[in-house]
Amino acid sequence: MALRTNLFFPNTLLQRPNSHFCPFPTTTHFRTRILCTHKKRRSDADLASELASEVAKINIHLVQREEAMKKSRELLFAELCKYLALDKEEVKRKWSKMDQEEKKGFDKRVC
Repeated sequence: MALRTNLFFPNTLLQRPNSHFCPFPTTTHFRTRILCTHKKRRSDADLASELASEVAKINIHLVQREEAMKKSRELLFAELCKYLALDKEEVKRKWSKMDQEEKKGFDKRVC
């Protein structure tokens, strides 16, 4: 005869959670959670302003990332010009004349 125990206690089954999380917005890099409590009702305006501030943070981060990528490309191009011992216009001209296969091969040769 097996001993049976009740793993689900009646007190825990009857309790409702007092809050839950609403993920807004969900992206690959950002997990923003806005706490929606049942005890204290939040107005739509409060939730909208909190969401707007989170969206603003995300937009600022995206702008900063784009600026960093632009700066990185500029630095990489300057280093490429130094490596090839050519000025910027010559490198641009040669790069525009290359087809895609040559560009891929160039990546392998430089690295």
